Amino acid sequence: MSAGLRELATAWVASQEIEGERSDSEWLPIFAVQDLDSDPESLWEFVILAEPMCRSVTALEMLGAGPLEDLIQSAGADYIDRIEAKAGSSARFSGLLRHVWVPASTDPLTQRYLALGCNQVRTPDA
Repeated sequence: MSAGLRELATAWVASQEIEGERSDSEWLPIFAVQDLDSDPESLWEFVILAEPMCRSVTALEMLGAGPLEDLIQSAGADYIDRIEAKAGSSARFSGLLRHVWVPASTDPLTQRYLALGCNQVRTPDA
């Protein structure tokens, strides 16, 4: 895993654990992680690096609701096996999935994510 991603994970976690207002520079790692959406493998590596660094419940919740959810939304089919394996071997990682929302569906992929503890978003007309 790259040193650059490790540094980004360290800065992102530090920013998530700030109570109160963030300075402009403290927002930068949050925006940088959002830019990883176009590179699912880097986003996966980021999640794996950041998870053990999170000391607060808030940071863990944001990791699930932000980067992990983004990965699942953009490339969930490609990462389901790795996510299931990691959740099966780590209760802490498994807990991140409770903060992930997936669109309501009966398709097999969505059902696998729901079985892992993800929540489903229901649209008003569903």
